[in-house]
Amino acid sequence: MACALDSVLGQDFLDFELVCVDDGSTDGTAKILEKYAAKDQRVRIVTNPENRGTLHARVTAVRAAGGNFVLFLDADDRMEPGIVKVAHAAAVAGGVDVVLFRLWSRRIGWRTKMFVHEEANLPDNHLGRIFSACEIGAISKNFCLAVAVLFNKLIRREIFSNALNSIPQTLLNEHICYYEDIFLVALIILRSNLWLAISNFGCRRITSMASLGVQQKTDKCAFQHSQRDIGLIKEHLRATLSPEEWSIIGNLFNGVNFCEMGARLAFAKFERLRQILRKF
Repeated sequence: MACALDSVLGQDFLDFELVCVDDGSTDGTAKILEKYAAKDQRVRIVTNPENRGTLHARVTAVRAAGGNFVLFLDADDRMEPGIVKVAHAAAVAGGVDVVLFRLWSRRIGWRTKMFVHEEANLPDNHLGRIFSACEIGAISKNFCLAVAVLFNKLIRREIFSNALNSIPQTLLNEHICYYEDIFLVALIILRSNLWLAISNFGCRRITSMASLGVQQKTDKCAFQHSQRDIGLIKEHLRATLSPEEWSIIGNLFNGVNFCEMGARLAFAKFERLRQILRKF
């Protein structure tokens, strides 16, 4: 976590606040955050008395923010030097609601070096272009991961706040921990106008195999939780969106269907391997 905080506080763009949500942690998170808040007044801590899930934490952070734009960073990731200044300048100059940048990725347990996560980046011929929100919905058919996550985007806070107003408290109370980003991005697409894709790298995404949905999905309880979460999200969207709105963001969830299929295959292989090992 300290490396993540340092990567934000070391940005050459100084006019920002760092909103840290402590979602009912039981480790040393609170002490680390308090230490940073004591040293830098830009650090603000929002504490949930109990863990309420990733969706609730994301919503809490945006509602607590006071800036014109928001970016997200998980505790085990790193923000690239200079990206805040570059992305902010691009958003202001282009008059866009969302700036989408590139990211590096490292998968702990798979590769030890940073690499360009091609599936989570738009191709070169899309960089430097401004897209309408409808066009973003369309290209998500082929580039679902690049569109569906939050950690590679700078987003106008007003747009984000308007999107959050459509989320009922009953859904926030469901402790949703899976597919929350794709849900929030879908709402942002429906409320935004213009997106700009830039070639700059903005995030070093350091993920374990679990957060990639492999080990998590091979754990039966987590797999069932993920299926429950995406079911609740789809049910809410189907009940509240018009057919025209669903046609704009539906490609995102087609991508999720593909991920679900891959997760089921991974789960089946894991179960088969476990059965084989039991024989020895």
